Amino acid sequence: MNARRVAVELLVISLVVGGALSLLASAHPDGLEFVAEHLGFIDRAAEGAWAAPVPDYAVPSVPSEALAGSLAGILGVVVTFAVGWGIAAALSRSGKTG
Repeated sequence: MNARRVAVELLVISLVVGGALSLLASAHPDGLEFVAEHLGFIDRAAEGAWAAPVPDYAVPSVPSEALAGSLAGILGVVVTFAVGWGIAAALSRSGKTG
């Protein structure tokens, strides 16, 4: 099996997980966020150097929380895949893979 086909199959699987299975994710805060809320320091979180592209999985102009979360998952998969593909392409051009 060639590498491109494997990459496409992994991308499709990741899109299904990020887009469809994210609909099953809990709406409750994760461990760190829960502790921050419970101990009362969640409002003191420092702003990072960069704003999140989809903060709290809320996609602007998408009224449905479920659809917004699904779109955020798909966007995350696409961005991560594109960065990984770009790094792999740069390394293969320079001859530094494996």
